[in-house]
Amino acid sequence: MKMTALYERISREDSSTEASLSILRQKEYLEAYAAANSFENCQHYTDDGFSGRNFERPGFKKLLEFLRKKSANTVITVDLSRLGRNMREASYYAEEYFPEHGIHFFTISDGFDTARENVFAPFQFAMNEVYLRDGSRKVKNVLKNKRESGQYCACPPYGYKKNPDNVHQLIPDE
Repeated sequence: MKMTALYERISREDSSTEASLSILRQKEYLEAYAAANSFENCQHYTDDGFSGRNFERPGFKKLLEFLRKKSANTVITVDLSRLGRNMREASYYAEEYFPEHGIHFFTISDGFDTARENVFAPFQFAMNEVYLRDGSRKVKNVLKNKRESGQYCACPPYGYKKNPDNVHQLIPDE
């Protein structure tokens, strides 16, 4: 009996030990879609707190192993960015790997589907990577500005702690 693989990913972990709210929402959305469209025997593969830049993610590796065993013939994600934000690798899996292995891959919210022609897919893959790069650039700029203004932006080295009155300042740790 073939199964349907549902894949969820988010790059930042919540502060709690439970799955992040975004992951829970993705799971609920995928399950509701699967039920409404008669996809049965669904199994989740999740990467909570893993960047879409890298495809060396534990949940994604488990998904590929599951697919190699021919246990599923369908993979569903909420959108292409959940598959990944690395344009080259996301495109490879979505447009080559899945179709070549007889796996129907599609997304719910942005309309990608290996069963149809996806003329806008290159733009979608590119925009997902641009989003990743732009976010990275913004974080680097914020950290650079903080350092230039004398704020400490990392974990304190041994023998120091963050000043409770100003977390951007270090004080000796007795």
